[in-house]
Amino acid sequence: MAITQLGDDSLAPELMELAIQQTAEHLAGLSPIEADEASEILLHFYRNAVRRRQRSDAHLHFLGTNAEVEVLSRSTDGLQKSVEAEIDLDTILDDTPPDVRLALLMRLGARRSWKEIARTTSKSVDAIRMSCKRELIRIRKKLGIRDPEN
Repeated sequence: MAITQLGDDSLAPELMELAIQQTAEHLAGLSPIEADEASEILLHFYRNAVRRRQRSDAHLHFLGTNAEVEVLSRSTDGLQKSVEAEIDLDTILDDTPPDVRLALLMRLGARRSWKEIARTTSKSVDAIRMSCKRELIRIRKKLGIRDPEN
C-alpha cells in the first residue's frame, strides 16, 4: 500500500507504528474482540496514515529564509494592476445586459469572431454586433469619451 500510494515503502514501518498505536488506543475503550476484527481496525488506521502522508507530501514545503523564498515567488506588482482593471471593468459593464457583456468580452477580450459570438449568444451576427455597438456608444457617453466615428 505504501509503495502504490507514496511511491516507496521507506515510511511503511513508521506509518505502521502509528497505526498500531491508534489501534491500541481505539481498542482500549472496547470490550475484547476477535483477531480478524483487530486486523481490520489496524488496516483502517494504516490506510488513513498512508492517505494523510500522501496528502502532506502533495503540499509544497519551502525551505530557507524569507528572502530566499521571496526570490522564488512571483511578484504581486502586476497582480494589483490586474485586480484594479477587473474592478474597473466590472464597474463599467455594471449596467450592461449579460448577453451583451459576454459578447463584448468575447470580441474585445478573447478576439472571437462575430459568427462564434452569435452562435454562443443564440442571436444573429448583425443583431449581436449592433447590440455591442450600441452598448459601446452608451459606455463612451457614460465615461465622457468622444465617439471615434463622429
